[in-house]
Amino acid sequence: MSILRRIRFAFGRVKASKLNNSGSFSEALLVLDKMDGPPDEMAKLALYRADILFRKKDYSQCLVQYRLFLDKHLSYIDPKTDQDYLRLYAQFFVQQLMRKLGKESEILVSRLEVEKASVRASSLARAEFNF
Repeated sequence: MSILRRIRFAFGRVKASKLNNSGSFSEALLVLDKMDGPPDEMAKLALYRADILFRKKDYSQCLVQYRLFLDKHLSYIDPKTDQDYLRLYAQFFVQQLMRKLGKESEILVSRLEVEKASVRASSLARAEFNF
């Protein structure tokens, strides 16, 4: 990835974060839709999209997005550092969403388990996906 593409990607991520933090969830999602980058970064954006949908209270779409991350994107995350933490992070929120939607959850992940995994994750992953 060229330096210019990396800079554009970083600016897009910052813009989406600012919009998300200000409560402009739909606009943040539109910014993410226009972004393109390496597979590992796109995987993190898929998880970030789920987080935004959770804050937007669009729980059904959020559940779809977390499952998409787990099924299609998780393999692009570095298995030595961040994969375990982000898998547990997404599974924990799937479990929470299933409860909110009044459905049984096949996943049983405790908050403590996610917190323990976060210690082994990179500081960047912990900052991006603060548990």
